[in-house]
Amino acid sequence: MTDQLDLLAEIAPTMSRNKWLALNALVEAGSKGLTDFELEARVGVQQTSIGKRRGDLVKLGLVEATYRFRPSPSNTPSMVWCSTRAGYERWLVERGRRTG
Repeated sequence: MTDQLDLLAEIAPTMSRNKWLALNALVEAGSKGLTDFELEARVGVQQTSIGKRRGDLVKLGLVEATYRFRPSPSNTPSMVWCSTRAGYERWLVERGRRTG
C-alpha cells in the first residue's frame, strides 16, 4: 500500500480546506459515520457548504452513503455518510502533506 500512497501523493492535487475538513471528520468518525448536520457541528462550516463539499467527495469515490439515517435538527431523517477505503487512503496522503 505504501507504493500506492506514494504514487497518489505525486499525482493528486491538494484538496480544498473544506473538502479536507469533511474527509478528516468522516475518517475520524469511522463506521459510525456522520450526517451533514453532524459534519457542520464537528467542523464549524455551515451545513449547506459542508454538504456540497461532502457531495464532491462522493463524486470522487472518497465518501459513500450508508443508507442509515439519523434525525436532523428538525427531526427529519438525514443520511449518514462514511469514508470509503479510497477516502481513507487519500486521507493518509493529505494528512502527510498537512503535517509534515
